[in-house]
Amino acid sequence: MKRMVSHRSHKGEVCGGLHEAKHPHQVILPMPKALSHWKMLSRFQRNLVTMVLVAVVVTLVYYWGLKEQVQLEEKKEELMNPQIHQPLPQHLDLEDSQIIQTESTTTKVVVTFTPFLPVTEVITMIVTETINPLLQVTEGTTVYMTETVNPLLLVSEGTTVNVTETVSSFLPVTEETTVNVTETVNPLLPVTDIPSVQFIPVPDWSIINRPDLKPIDEWLKEEEEEQRLNDRRIWEEERRKLEEKKREAKKKVQERIIVEQLRKLDERRREEEKKVIEETNKKREDKLKMKMEEKKVEAYEMFAEEWREVERIKEERRKEDERLIKEEIERKKRLERGEIVEKVTSKPGNGLVEGRAWSPEELTLKEEEEKAKLEEERRREQEERIREEQEERIREEQRKREEERQRELERRKKEEEKRKEEERQRELDRLREVERKHQEEIEAEEKKKMEEKRRELVRMTMVADATNIHNFRLKPVEFPPPKTERQIAVLDMLKHAWAGYKKYAWGHDHLKPISQTYHDWFGLGLTIVDGLDTLWIMGMKKEFNDSQEWVTNRLSVSFNEFHDVNLFEVTIRVLGGLLSAYHLSGDPVFLERAMTLGERLMPCFTKSPSAIPYSDVNLASRLAHSPKWSPDSSTSEVTTLQLEFRDLSRCCHDYTFEDVSFQVSEHVHVLEKTDGLVPIFINPNTGSFHENTEIKLGARGDSYYEYLLKQWIQTGKTHDFLKDDYLKAIEGIKKKLVKRTPKKDLVFIGELRGNGREFVPKMDHLVCFAPGMLALGVHHGMPEDHMKLAVDLMETCYRTYAERPTFLAPEITFFNYKPSLDDSQPDMYVKTNDAHNLLRPEFLESLWYMWSLTGNTTYQDWGWQIFKAFERYAKVNNGYTSLGNVNNPLDTRPRDMMESFFLSETIKYLYLLFSDDRKLIDVDKWVMNTEGHPLPIYTS
Repeated sequence: MKRMVSHRSHKGEVCGGLHEAKHPHQVILPMPKALSHWKMLSRFQRNLVTMVLVAVVVTLVYYWGLKEQVQLEEKKEELMNPQIHQPLPQHLDLEDSQIIQTESTTTKVVVTFTPFLPVTEVITMIVTETINPLLQVTEGTTVYMTETVNPLLLVSEGTTVNVTETVSSFLPVTEETTVNVTETVNPLLPVTDIPSVQFIPVPDWSIINRPDLKPIDEWLKEEEEEQRLNDRRIWEEERRKLEEKKREAKKKVQERIIVEQLRKLDERRREEEKKVIEETNKKREDKLKMKMEEKKVEAYEMFAEEWREVERIKEERRKEDERLIKEEIERKKRLERGEIVEKVTSKPGNGLVEGRAWSPEELTLKEEEEKAKLEEERRREQEERIREEQEERIREEQRKREEERQRELERRKKEEEKRKEEERQRELDRLREVERKHQEEIEAEEKKKMEEKRRELVRMTMVADATNIHNFRLKPVEFPPPKTERQIAVLDMLKHAWAGYKKYAWGHDHLKPISQTYHDWFGLGLTIVDGLDTLWIMGMKKEFNDSQEWVTNRLSVSFNEFHDVNLFEVTIRVLGGLLSAYHLSGDPVFLERAMTLGERLMPCFTKSPSAIPYSDVNLASRLAHSPKWSPDSSTSEVTTLQLEFRDLSRCCHDYTFEDVSFQVSEHVHVLEKTDGLVPIFINPNTGSFHENTEIKLGARGDSYYEYLLKQWIQTGKTHDFLKDDYLKAIEGIKKKLVKRTPKKDLVFIGELRGNGREFVPKMDHLVCFAPGMLALGVHHGMPEDHMKLAVDLMETCYRTYAERPTFLAPEITFFNYKPSLDDSQPDMYVKTNDAHNLLRPEFLESLWYMWSLTGNTTYQDWGWQIFKAFERYAKVNNGYTSLGNVNNPLDTRPRDMMESFFLSETIKYLYLLFSDDRKLIDVDKWVMNTEGHPLPIYTS
């Protein structure tokens, strides 16, 4: 039987396994799948694939045979040419295939990055780089080519090659052979117009291992080292330039501040001079007006006198005329009666005859003539007298005007002389002031140098005494054990909180008592360091010793961890806690750690271009910068560092800490404020306030005002500008921020927002520190009316607790301070998002100040109510937790967080509040920092 094998199905499809038989006697055999694909190809495709495979095989065989021939030629050339035994240049990359050219070869190079370079005759070219590892160009060879894909093209001596195109892998080029090649697939061919290029032959790999040559690894290491050093130099140069720019920027900012101050002083001086000139001119004008009025009065009086004189003369003449007329009438009557006889003397022209009596008509005519003459004479006399008087008056006025002009000239002359004298005096004063300032600068510079020398000596002394740190040991401050039931209850609160922290969060920042874990903020063991002085004051010596051991062995390790910390928080909590523990226990290990921490915080001041420090710093790398969320620093943060840094300087006798921190207060003092109130943000790059931010006594603004007073107290009340700024601020608070509610007359402190300074009736729980601050100020000599404001604010803060069903205050309270007809509208209300309680200590701090300064036990009772509320709602199995809602006693929504200030402030102020001894911490000897750490008061 004939057996048939089919490789296709009856449907004509390609099959890769068993196939169906067309005939019942057909045998079915398995067949490879590739073979089935091969059958699918057409005849042309199968022939093409066969040619390609044959070409590849022949190429590989020819390639390896030619490679051995080329290697033999290279070894032969190596033996004939000793130049190849010279050391290789450092830039030679032995892993790259290169064209080898001998010394006498003269070439020209044309560069192109295109794979299609048209090359015509007469262009002499060579290849500088090629993927052909076998191309040998010997002496006298002229090559017209750019690149070739032929890896086997061998050009021997005397060969002339006109390369235009080639795709052959087997093209042998012998003498007299002409090849035209234009196309190339190498896109990396660098060809340049270089008149002469000399190449060094590729050596045999065995040369690399020769002992007289430097290994490539060493070259690479040297290049890497040189590059690393170069990068290091570049980095140091950039760092130096950056430091110079910062110093220049800082210097420019200081110069701008000085120029601005001088400009303001100059403007103030010009305004004062302008006011003086205006007042002088006004006085001069008033004086001239008075003189004019006096002249008018005098002229009027003269005119009235003249008028009265004229009237008098007229009256006298009238009386004289009447008398003459009467005498004439009387004479006529006597003539008529014959009592007298009038003799008439004739005169030429009068028509009278001598010795003859006058007739009545003649007498009347004569009387009229005489009367007319008399009137005419009187009129002439009067006119003459008036004319003379007018002339005299004119002469008098001219004389007075001339005298006035002379007096004015003399006055102006005197004023000009006075002005010149004043200008000369001012110029002398200015020169004296410049000389004085110059002398002060010289003295300050000398003093600074002396101070630096002294500090350096002190620093060296401190370093020398570092091995004898016990030299800085102080006498411990002893506190009596708790005496009252309330104090014992607070002690139990501390023991409960400390036990949970030590069990679940030891060495970490905060305890999460519900989840029985911890929360790290800075990784500095905040609760341990923050609670040191509380443990000491309340007599928990075993727990204090455990904390001291951790500080000794672990705190310095935490300083070397690479993460950013906040300058303000670390200063008030860690630095303040270490210094307070040092003063109370006397153990110098706390001072040693405080010095280390202070030095690591210094870049915030020294790296800033202004007097305002940066807010964040990396304790390990000591790189300081602004916060990631803003270029500004909080005003309260940069102005709440001075108590701690000053105390550190006084303890270690290195005044650098005090100087850089106090420079902040001096700088803020000269900045423009709103009635003594400051915005809550300030820029460390410019040293100026961010004007569009809020003004408030809550977050980011509170402790600025607190440290004005406490710095003044800490320095023995010697820096008066701190006191002045504090008093202006309190007046500004009373003027701008204090309001009252219309129903219960509750006093509260609001906020100002925006450029328009819109009032917002919102008061943070943080503001409840203000009553204690005001009472402390009154105790140290501030105005008595501050105590009235403190008492009113205490009532309001107490109501924020008492009017909540849990007797715990919310974080923020709003007030209705405008009169309303709606009787149901409350005086204060709490928004849902503001109803949380973080176990804050501010109101308890004010309760302690008011109790210790007034002795009013009401404040103790208020504190006891708050303590019971903490015990009822905040206490959990492993500590105390902050709450999310104080408005619902059935669902307070615990937040599972006990921050370090609960131990350092809240518990401490409760313990001090319930003590029978109001001077357990004497406010005349100690000043509390804003974290509740007592620091000593100095005399200067």
